Amino acid sequence: MPRVARARAFSLIEVAISLAIIGMALVAIIGLMPVAMRTTRESMDRTLCAQILETTIMSIGENSWKPSFSLPATTYHYDDQGMLMTNAASWKYRVSIETNPIVLPQRGSPSQPLNASDGLSVRIGIENATLPGQTNWFPVVIANQGR
Repeated sequence: MPRVARARAFSLIEVAISLAIIGMALVAIIGLMPVAMRTTRESMDRTLCAQILETTIMSIGENSWKPSFSLPATTYHYDDQGMLMTNAASWKYRVSIETNPIVLPQRGSPSQPLNASDGLSVRIGIENATLPGQTNWFPVVIANQGR
């Protein structure tokens, strides 16, 4: 009489243990999702703040040595894409600017300042609408490049 091969299968306990292991792994992965989303959001905010800061510095640096230079405002508003807004109703980032001229003494005559300022001391504050009251201040010195 030929021998009939028995079908091999997993037992119920093996299936239950496998499902428990897979379930714990999925819970751990799903638990990391909020942390990953928050980190991504913070990274995007930092990137946009850096872009806004660079744009602001470049704008001040390009225009600050023109004879008619004056900041039209000391507060600017940007949207969630980092674009300057004309309407400040729904801003995501608020930029505050404080400027002070730097006058260095002339060479050979320390008590006599130069007629034109040698640089511009700027403090740029960036506030995120999602974190009200927390303004990050960035001190910047812009040198007069002989213009």
